[in-house]
Amino acid sequence: MLLVPAHLKADYKVTKPTSILNIECPDYMHMFSILFLVCATLLAPEPTAKGTLKIKIDNVEPSKGTIHIAIYKGEKNFLVEDEAMLVSAKVNDARTQEILVPDLPFGEYAFAIFQDLNENKELDTNLVGIPKEPFAFSGIPESRFREPYYKEVKFNFEKDGQIIPSRLDTFW
Repeated sequence: MLLVPAHLKADYKVTKPTSILNIECPDYMHMFSILFLVCATLLAPEPTAKGTLKIKIDNVEPSKGTIHIAIYKGEKNFLVEDEAMLVSAKVNDARTQEILVPDLPFGEYAFAIFQDLNENKELDTNLVGIPKEPFAFSGIPESRFREPYYKEVKFNFEKDGQIIPSRLDTFW
C-alpha cells in the first residue's frame, strides 16, 4: 500500500460518466447509443460501384459523321428518349471504333447506336420510318421489322473495362 502524505492528498470526488450536457444517463442508454451507431454503420448503403464501359463498334463508315449512342438503364427506361444517357464521338478513319463510357454504375443496360453521316444529330428515315443511316443495338433483335424488345438487347455491366461489341448495319 502506498502512503501519501496528508498535505498531498486531494479531495477527489468520483462520479458516474455523464453526457455532454452534464445530464446523468443510465448505463442502458449508453449501450443503446453504441448499438444504434453500430447498426447504422452496418446498414448504411455502400457507394455505388462504377466502371468504364467499352463499346466496340464494327462496320463503321470511316471519317464520316458522328457516332451517337443512347444508353438505357433497365427495361422501364428502354427507348424513352428523356431517360437515355447520351454519348457521342466523332468518327475517325478506322472501320472499328471504340467508345468509352466512364463512371457508369454497374447494372443492367441496353443501348442504341447510329452513325450520323450528315451530322444533323438525327437518325434519318424514309417515308415509312425505315432508317437510312447505319444503326445497331447492344444485342441482335429477332426481327428487323419492329423495334427491339429490351430482353433481346439487354446486357449486364458488371466489371470495369467490360467490352460490349456491336455492328452497324443499314436496313437494306
